[in-house]
Order: sequence, then C-alpha cells, then structure tokens
Amino acid sequence: MDPYAGTSAPYMLSSGGGIYKSTKAGEVWYPIDQGLNNNTVLALAIDPVSSNILYAGTDGRGIFKSGNGGQQWSLGNSGLLGKTILALRIDPKNSRILYAGTDKGVFKSMDYGATWEVASNGFPQ
Repeated sequence: MDPYAGTSAPYMLSSGGGIYKSTKAGEVWYPIDQGLNNNTVLALAIDPVSSNILYAGTDGRGIFKSGNGGQQWSLGNSGLLGKTILALRIDPKNSRILYAGTDKGVFKSMDYGATWEVASNGFPQ
C-alpha cells in the first residue's frame, strides 16, 4: 500500500498543505487534493478492505472522502460541518462504520461516512 500524508498550511508554506501520496516508499511525494477545499488535514483513514477509499478530517470543514485513491475528493458528511476533525478510525471488522474524534466530541457513522451521529454520551462536556 502506498503511504499518504496529511499536512496543514503552516508546515507546508510552499504548497499550502493538503494530502500527499508517495509511490516510491516516501522518497518522492505529490499532492492528491483535487476537490479538497480545505488544506488543513488533521486526520487520515484508509479503508482496510479497499485501500482506494480514503477519508480526510479537516479543520472546521468536516470530512472529505475519496473513492479512487485520492485522485478526487468530495465533502462526505452530514452533521460534522463546522467541527474540527482530530482523529478518524474505521472499524476493522466493518468498514461501513467510522468514528470521528472532534473538537465537539465523538461521532459515529454507520454508512461509510455519509451521515454522523453523536457517540460521546457520558464524556465530560
């Protein structure tokens, strides 16, 4: 599997941040962020069943999804806009289930990230 990296603008001044992929074991990286309109990527997740499905958590714009190895991205969430995605996790036994750790709590999706519900009941506010 090819490695991916999410970056944020302050650390990638020449490009403004985004998502990068390497096909040469990390020696050379190139941007794969067509359709990704937020270049501050704080979390990445790769589907364990299909490595062409990627999720990117951003700063304040929610989650973007790619179904073709990062060649194109689309905003893939309902209920997470305006939240900063700090962590993403795909259930290793059922890749349709995703978890997102945000600045507003934990959220869960049961439909490949299309819709999200609060899953942090019991956490301190």
